[in-house]
Amino acid sequence: MLPFGRAWLRWLRLGLLVTVVAFLVGVMVGLLGRLPGAPGNLKELMWRGGNALNWLMFGLCVCWLGIGSGFMVRAVRRRPASVLLLPLLAVGVSVVSFAFLSLSVTPESLHDILGVPVWTQNGWQGTENLAPVVQQGIALYPKAADYIEMGARYIGLYAPIPILVSLAVVLLGDYVSYGRRAPNRLPLLAISIGLLWLCKLIVVDHAVTDNLVELMARRAPLGIPAMVWLYLALFLLALGAALAWGAMIRLLSPRLALCLGLLLLPLGCLVAAQGLEGHVEKYGHRFSALQFLLTGERTGDWSAAAGIASWAAVQIVFALLFAPGLKLAIPGWRPVEWRAGRAGQGKLGVPAA
Repeated sequence: MLPFGRAWLRWLRLGLLVTVVAFLVGVMVGLLGRLPGAPGNLKELMWRGGNALNWLMFGLCVCWLGIGSGFMVRAVRRRPASVLLLPLLAVGVSVVSFAFLSLSVTPESLHDILGVPVWTQNGWQGTENLAPVVQQGIALYPKAADYIEMGARYIGLYAPIPILVSLAVVLLGDYVSYGRRAPNRLPLLAISIGLLWLCKLIVVDHAVTDNLVELMARRAPLGIPAMVWLYLALFLLALGAALAWGAMIRLLSPRLALCLGLLLLPLGCLVAAQGLEGHVEKYGHRFSALQFLLTGERTGDWSAAAGIASWAAVQIVFALLFAPGLKLAIPGWRPVEWRAGRAGQGKLGVPAA
């Protein structure tokens, strides 16, 4: 068989594997939503528990978490100037995820997180600031305008995840391979920070719902904005997923990856707590924002041990969701010659070959 034929056959097998796994994941979530004691949000996630298409699309959305981030890493490492494509890559990966999610869950489920579209609502003052051509387009195609508005908000909410996961994978891979001779990552870091700032403008500064904003700390410690703490906590989760991926492809020793992952548990919980409001009053209850995000509970006592245990569960699930997809997209890590010259022994004792 010709080389390109073998490559196509390999991708076909991977595609079939991802499709089967995605369908099984979607079926599991759909069946859980039909159980008598299932939470209300899970029951209402899909219309009447969903159908085969909903299950497949939801499963693909889950599988795309790691696969999309892996494709971003591969694209960024291809050429020195490829880092400039990071904004387009982040938008593209987010749009694909939004398409999968829109075909799997109900609009009400999306509105709970993203808010209700306001561009097409009468009396919305923001329309006056738009260009006349845009106003005319919204009036002629209201449905398309709603999807574009929802998609833009989804990009602002979702894009930081693949951005930070890609950054964690690149930094970890290069550090293990090159050690102190790792290439300069300031351009990648600078572009990532700029994109995170743009996402913050969409999600926080121009939010149309307070479901997420009300959970953020009003006065974060050290004068650092709450969103910075939350992005740092998300990066620690991404680093945990990168460690799991590194262990799966034998870039790192599994024991070393496990030890480093355990060190991230209390640190990640502490950082997340700094960016979240400690006392939120809503629906007649007073609770911690971290408690609500990790457990969904608005009542009951909340201890530091319970917080670390819940955060550990989140980090484990995060790694399980991302590491397999990263391994499919990046089955091995080879230092690129134009990055830092000749590759040598990695800082953590792993041969950089």
